Amino acid sequence: MVAIEIRFVLRYHRAMLDKKRRQSLVALMALVTSASACSTTTDGAMRNTPKHKAEVQTPPAQQVSPAQGQQAPPAQASPILTSNYEKTLWNIALAIEKLKGRFPQLADFSARQGFYWKQLVIFYAYKTHRARRRGGWGGAVPNPDADGVWFHLDFHDPKSKAQIHTQPVVAKLRYREKRVMFLILEGAKTQPLTGEIQKILRDHGAHPKNQH
Repeated sequence: MVAIEIRFVLRYHRAMLDKKRRQSLVALMALVTSASACSTTTDGAMRNTPKHKAEVQTPPAQQVSPAQGQQAPPAQASPILTSNYEKTLWNIALAIEKLKGRFPQLADFSARQGFYWKQLVIFYAYKTHRARRRGGWGGAVPNPDADGVWFHLDFHDPKSKAQIHTQPVVAKLRYREKRVMFLILEGAKTQPLTGEIQKILRDHGAHPKNQH
């Protein structure tokens, strides 16, 4: 009789433990769902109204730019664009976004998501994979599939010693007192995009550094 009661108690405790595990799992899934919904709301909405006029709009802020093609963090509250560099780079991002209808590899590009206002960076990666080659900056960033693209565009201090700003084989451009870095890798089966972005840069005042 005692043995039967012990087996009953053991089964009861196992059942209670399984019930608690299920409850914990349900609570965890609810938390994940809530966090995902919150992230979508933050990323998908333009917040605040820019104080300046014209066609400059306010993008959401990402506090850290993606280094070497790493995943960007969630967007946070939008800043008010104040410097000419921020406004110009934001307008460049908008101009790139307008190319989406002609360039399928820009399908996921958004000025809202791709513009990092604090770092003065525009970044985009579409259908990429880990680099299979070594050496050079192209071996340190994700490489595009045949129908993909990867690019990085920034305004930076001419004295910057950051590795990404010391590449000897890229065009040296300037915008006012900043240097312009534009790196791009294009998939073999994509319509070339480099020239279009270079034209956008020229249209917004970027020029070779020895030109005044």
